[in-house]
Amino acid sequence: MYPNDAEDIKAHKWFKDIQWDRIHLTVPPFVPEITSKEDTQYFDEDEPISDFSDSVSGPPPTTQEISDALKPFNREIQIIAKGYVETLHDSIKLRRVEREIDGFMMCDEQKEYLKAFVKHYGRKEKKRPRDKLLRDREMAPKVLELRKKGAFLGYTYRKFRHGKGSQGSSLVGSQKSIGSVSKKNVWHRARLSIH
Repeated sequence: MYPNDAEDIKAHKWFKDIQWDRIHLTVPPFVPEITSKEDTQYFDEDEPISDFSDSVSGPPPTTQEISDALKPFNREIQIIAKGYVETLHDSIKLRRVEREIDGFMMCDEQKEYLKAFVKHYGRKEKKRPRDKLLRDREMAPKVLELRKKGAFLGYTYRKFRHGKGSQGSSLVGSQKSIGSVSKKNVWHRARLSIH
């Protein structure tokens, strides 16, 4: 926030060998090799956290609905697209499918249609939560409620007070006349303090 406000951190003995004035020129000890913005090879994919809600899933589409949606495409594309929606997918697998569709020899409009088709009709894989307490259907709502209640335990809301006799809230840039002197009011952020 202020110039030189990190000097006390930089001066800590843990960072004694760091040359802060040349840090932007040094090569980091590990440089990840990624192929694109969507490359997630450095993330653990064994048990990903679910990004699909149980409440969103509706009835599965009928074979007739799927066939009608794929009528504009040739038989080969229809078979591939049906395979995409029959296989369970999560967000990682869905991105993989979208990259495959991008490689098809067809116009961009058809590619976008197929991607939307897979998103709409695809069966979303439901992942179990990593937290063992949240896996139990009876216990999970109680655990979540307790965690919400305790999330900010020990924190209080404190409003900044101006001086003696000042009026509560004020806006940035508003003028307040005191006698003949004009004074600018400043709005200060509320602060959290730990007990």
